[in-house]
Amino acid sequence: MDQITDNVNQAGSLFTTQLAYVTQTVAPLFDFILRLNFFILLPIFFAVTVFLVGYFKRYQWPAEKLSESLAKVISQIKAARFKYDGAPDQLKAEIDSVFNLSPFKALWQEYDASLHTIQLKDRSGTKAVLATVPAEMFFSKESIVDLQINADFYRHLPGILTGIGIIGTFSGLVWGLHEFKPDPSEALSSLPLLLQEVTSAFLGSGFAILAAIFVTYKEKSILNHCYRLVEDLNKEIDSLYAAGVGEEYLARLVSVSENHLPATIEDLTAFRFGH
Repeated sequence: MDQITDNVNQAGSLFTTQLAYVTQTVAPLFDFILRLNFFILLPIFFAVTVFLVGYFKRYQWPAEKLSESLAKVISQIKAARFKYDGAPDQLKAEIDSVFNLSPFKALWQEYDASLHTIQLKDRSGTKAVLATVPAEMFFSKESIVDLQINADFYRHLPGILTGIGIIGTFSGLVWGLHEFKPDPSEALSSLPLLLQEVTSAFLGSGFAILAAIFVTYKEKSILNHCYRLVEDLNKEIDSLYAAGVGEEYLARLVSVSENHLPATIEDLTAFRFGH
């Protein structure tokens, strides 16, 4: 019984010692926090938090979703190219279904309108689809990535956050200088107030600058990833069709021009002398 009592006493003494140590360690921290100027810190924390929430909601998460869509489209184009090699009609139908979602649908329709289908002379009944312009003329980084995630604004967000931190710093300095008493008899007693305001200002500024560094890293990482996917998408689209207009297509244009040239000259002559 005495041993149990001694063990309980030892445990109680150990707990009291640890509690006193924790109190001595934490108390200065709480005292430091209570001395901060929250009229400076809270606006900075609130503004930075609002911008961070907007960044993730309107830029980071949509950009990640866009990168997933780009990767999916690229893999589907590769599969369709190998599956329907030599069958342009079936390939076109499959590619049309791949680009049936925004923002790819309108861009694909514009690119599809620039394609030209010709009948090959060496093999009866065989068609060939020719690409007259590179895919990047339509599937540009600006149209697919920048406009979809408002990249022009959010690439400047780190500068905005840094500006918020600078404003907080100068606000704290002005506040501290206002509290400081230059009179020699009061200067020493007002010095802690000045240091508290300066400390609050630098804490708020540091928080804003850290947020700016974080946003810069995340924004550049996801943006470059999306740009690389757009480049891969253009390569896959260009690989679907032969580049250039080809000899057969040029010969066809020359033939059409020669057939319509006499009629055009007659029309112009009649128009001139008729007036």
